Amino acid sequence: MNSMIARDDVMGARMDTISDLGAALLRFRQTHPETKLVMFKSDVSAAYRRLPLHPLWQIKQIATIDGVRHVDRCTSFGGRGSCRSYTAFMGLVLWIAIYVRFLADIFAYIDDNFSFDVDGNVLWYEPYGCYYPEKQTKLLLLWDEISLPHEKPKQEYGPALRIIGFWVDPNLMRVTMDDEDRNNLLERVQGFISTAPGGTRRTLREFQELAGWINWSFNVFPLLKPSLSNVYEKMSGKTETHAKIFVNKGVIRDLSWFVSEVRILDGVYLFEDVDWLAEDAELTAIGDACLSGMGFYFENSREGFQCVLPYHAPKHTIFYFEALVVVSIVNAVTHMPKVPSKLLVLSDNTNTVDIFQSLRCKPPYNDLVKFTVSLLLKHHISLRVVHIPGIDNIVADALSRFQNERALAACPGLKISTFQPPQLTMGQEEI
Repeated sequence: MNSMIARDDVMGARMDTISDLGAALLRFRQTHPETKLVMFKSDVSAAYRRLPLHPLWQIKQIATIDGVRHVDRCTSFGGRGSCRSYTAFMGLVLWIAIYVRFLADIFAYIDDNFSFDVDGNVLWYEPYGCYYPEKQTKLLLLWDEISLPHEKPKQEYGPALRIIGFWVDPNLMRVTMDDEDRNNLLERVQGFISTAPGGTRRTLREFQELAGWINWSFNVFPLLKPSLSNVYEKMSGKTETHAKIFVNKGVIRDLSWFVSEVRILDGVYLFEDVDWLAEDAELTAIGDACLSGMGFYFENSREGFQCVLPYHAPKHTIFYFEALVVVSIVNAVTHMPKVPSKLLVLSDNTNTVDIFQSLRCKPPYNDLVKFTVSLLLKHHISLRVVHIPGIDNIVADALSRFQNERALAACPGLKISTFQPPQLTMGQEEI
């Protein structure tokens, strides 16, 4: 039956993640830094099976048993459109919870609803004969009102709780992946890229399953998003789930990098305010590039750096050099006596800003992003790359063009030196 549903018609299901929960916790902590919290999770029963289907689709779900026709009237597990339909429904339920019942920060992942409440703030729920966090009780009452079934064993709360496969502690402000889960993930990734005689080929479905599993791990390892650049490139435009796809060197290189970084990390992610303001930066750098050189300077210390374009770099795209400037800045600060924990980089190239904000880019540029992420993780640096209008980027522009008199006029006292960018080459397209 799935072959009768176009993938494009059911794309776009958006489920909440640990990152969404973390952002809500950070907002709460800004005004209640010492308040003790509890997590809660409420699960409806049967999930997809609670949604009735259009009668014309029910015709396609008739099962014959001993000569008797049985009509399956509900959405099925494994149905291509089931997830999109259910998330649309649950999204409406959450809209009612948030905007009609004023239950702030309620999230949903398929049939799991989760949030947090103040410890000790409880409300009696008569059908189950026990107290729950007030917000959780009010959510259950809403479900009762719209006749959405649920069961007592699936209603949980506590000072730390397993959410979407991760242990979340709202008081320590951290989320943890179990060692067993991490080892299983690493084994799966290594098995995927293991070589075989004549090369390795995997089906599109295997690519999709691996991408889904790694995406799940980004709740704890958010900086490792570049590991899927080549995987997405290989899946792009393909629709036949059983067709074999060659696992090329780019995929192996990205996934091997993922494995090596996960082995170093401890599986614990601390919720941090990644949206810190520009004035909170410990160090600010401004960079620019042109087709003859690159330059950047540190605003606080008035130290400027410049270099001619590396001979091995591609000479046809300014975007590569703009990104390489950011990489060079991060590399430079890691050699400072005191490495800043919050680094702000200003760039007048919007594409560069985009890739370092999203950590997603096309394979030819991915090694630049991976190198940067490895430095950020090793030296515990929080990086923000923000756009600056080109008209305001006078000093870095002058440095990149070796117009040092113009740079000094714009920034008196500027000390100018040369620098050597990291020895990275632009990736090549691979079949």
